[in-house]
Amino acid sequence: MTSPALGWRELAPVALLACLLAAAMQWPVALHLGRDVPADLGDPLVEAWQVAWGGYALTEQPLDFFQANVYWPLENSLAFSDALVGYAPAGLIGDGPVAAITRYNLLFLFSYALAFVGAYLLARELGAGPVGAAAAGAAFAYAPWRVAQLGHLHVLASGGIPLSLFVLLRGYRRGRPGVVFLGWLVATWQLLLGFTLGLQLLYLLCVLAVPATALWWKRRPEVDRSVLAATAVGVVVLAACAFLLSRPYVEVLDDHPEAHRSEAQVESYSPPVRSYLAAPPDNLVWGSATARFREALPRPVEQTLFPGIVTAALALLGAGWGRVYPLALRIGLAVGGFLCAWLALGFSKEGFPHPLEPYRLLFEFLPGWEGVRTPGRINTLTSLSLALLAAAGTEWVVAWGRRRRSTGGRRIRRAAAAAGALIVLAIVLEGAGFRVG
Repeated sequence: MTSPALGWRELAPVALLACLLAAAMQWPVALHLGRDVPADLGDPLVEAWQVAWGGYALTEQPLDFFQANVYWPLENSLAFSDALVGYAPAGLIGDGPVAAITRYNLLFLFSYALAFVGAYLLARELGAGPVGAAAAGAAFAYAPWRVAQLGHLHVLASGGIPLSLFVLLRGYRRGRPGVVFLGWLVATWQLLLGFTLGLQLLYLLCVLAVPATALWWKRRPEVDRSVLAATAVGVVVLAACAFLLSRPYVEVLDDHPEAHRSEAQVESYSPPVRSYLAAPPDNLVWGSATARFREALPRPVEQTLFPGIVTAALALLGAGWGRVYPLALRIGLAVGGFLCAWLALGFSKEGFPHPLEPYRLLFEFLPGWEGVRTPGRINTLTSLSLALLAAAGTEWVVAWGRRRRSTGGRRIRRAAAAAGALIVLAIVLEGAGFRVG
């Protein structure tokens, strides 16, 4: 499969649509950028300070970046949570409380826009058309469960995951070393936003390297040495940044043994299977309808994982009949999405099938996972899988509508012409929900 031509005539409208959609869906944040914050006054104000501190540290103490001006005299106090290092350059712009709030809100809106664009580009690269790719962007950026994460910028800032995969895939397909290296840089930037999502991306890249290597071994095409060099340098940059970023967190754990995540603590945050039927209370479409599933959850903010009925239905359709993707890719997305959904259950006693706990393999044997408190955030990768399959399902619906044009009545033809737009709109509406704190 060759890479589609993606010119500015397509990219510019998509980027504009992503920005307008982010502003509309999170209204009235754009109206009061320097005054209000999304969700509540807890984590958003902390993260606004983190970004501001990052800008200060870049200019005043770059070698002591994590020695922040809080919790003195404790060391590495910036590493008490995800430090949003990747957003530190934004902290160089402006000064004072109003600038900090404005900066945070712009990054908040940017996170939604980038998630839409990243998933759109990845779906296009995999073979979906513009309409299907738009459905993928909407399904990833506006999955209903993300409404509960409005106060967690480090969870919402997931656009670098599909974007890095898109750039890497495009670079390797076209044999362009500069694009390959850029893909690794995007992955590094996503990692620098925090280990909450960066750890998932690191392991995802390792997993994807296995079938990629097997495919290369089967076909054995000649690989440009410059591409290999770009890969080697990119991997070194990513690994070096991962190591440097991990050091202050390791030191914090050494200095504060009580900060280690116990199995009991992780279990208390592990969502049960019914979490996938529970939407956040602020979700405008499904909040009330799924209340009976949500009310039984001890930690609804971290345990409402509802993917959306429209997205799930389109994903099932795409997995079965979405021939814009090869069969192997559809199987891989379906299996991968299921495994991520299973892993997101953590140590829940209501996992499927019990007593198998694949998350235990991560927690006990793989580096980094012992510091994760909330397994449910692996749902980010589940959402990406569903979004990509939903793109294939959308393409199938649109193609079916086109075939019906010659045999159906006027009403059917009109419905077929508007099917793509209606699907994207339905996905977006399922993810609507917002309140200002």
